[in-house]
Amino acid sequence: MVIGASYGDEGKGITVARLAEAHQNFRTANVLTNGGPQRGHTVCMNGRTHVFRHFGSGTSFGAVTYFSGNFILNPIVFCEELSDLEKNFCSNVQKPVRHPNCRWTTPFDMMYNQMESKLNWKGTCGMGIWATICRYNNTNPPTFDEFCNEFEQDEMFKFLESVKNYYETKLDISRFPEYAVAWNSPYLIEHFIKDCLTMKRMTVCRPADLNLNNYEHLIFENGQGLLLGDKGIDDPEKTPSETGSEFVANLIDDLQDREINIHYVTRPYLTRHGSRTFKEEHVDGDMNFESESNGFNEWQKNFLYANLDLTDLKNNIEKDRRILSSFPFISYNIDVTHSDEIDREEEFRKVFGDRFNLKFFDKKEV
Repeated sequence: MVIGASYGDEGKGITVARLAEAHQNFRTANVLTNGGPQRGHTVCMNGRTHVFRHFGSGTSFGAVTYFSGNFILNPIVFCEELSDLEKNFCSNVQKPVRHPNCRWTTPFDMMYNQMESKLNWKGTCGMGIWATICRYNNTNPPTFDEFCNEFEQDEMFKFLESVKNYYETKLDISRFPEYAVAWNSPYLIEHFIKDCLTMKRMTVCRPADLNLNNYEHLIFENGQGLLLGDKGIDDPEKTPSETGSEFVANLIDDLQDREINIHYVTRPYLTRHGSRTFKEEHVDGDMNFESESNGFNEWQKNFLYANLDLTDLKNNIEKDRRILSSFPFISYNIDVTHSDEIDREEEFRKVFGDRFNLKFFDKKEV
């Protein structure tokens, strides 16, 4: 299990890639446990860089991406990333496994999310995650398979028009003329339906593939970080998701014989995308901002830095660690990335003692 120990951007992607590389001779499922393609997990390999959003970060080492029932699909992002992966990063992309319970996002969820953020900035990624969750809570949409397999073309258009109308009752769309062309374009719906059908064709949902016990090795790749989880509350400072060990705790009966290694990932300092409450500080160390893959984006604003209190870090990790404490075969690791920027190895060892297996990594490639 790979869990970010703070606000995200800790190095979960590179950690997953290392674990997948070490197990590339096994049949490995890279399980995306929560959230959706708002994640941005960066992996550098052989001089090339890819930001994993809709695919597991172990993809380039043969791991099969597995969309858990808690993952939110986005056919637009899926098709874009699949094309980019195959052209620019790796050619051995296996067909992902798609749980039938996955919710799925439409372009109207995304645009509504962005328009709402323009009115009342929420530090969103602009990917429509919270909008999708709320729509599912308030309506009864078809499953992705029902939409792709059972709906005729006109029924597909009718459903997507209903999503569009749903948001028009919640917000005066005319206040956002920059979205008018896309919002009202029949070609948007037509193109989105094609993306849905492509995603259906390029993924599998067979019972044998869905059984996690049919894989020799499992890598659970969490999105976001421990400090961002709010378990479904609409909090502009957090994310509506479980960001720790709880997802695997729910599978415990099916994985009784498995040895679990939890990797809590952190930098030696704090980072966070723009937030009202996060206070940026000067961080001592040889930090090379020019090589930082994160930066300003329209929805999350600036990428911020601050000092990391190791006692707070330990308390947060210990709280999450207790969720699986009764499991018989479990070990705990702390993977410190970017340790070449600030050397805090001695401090980490003093605070965490020998209860955790500590490993320190710099920013080099896999």
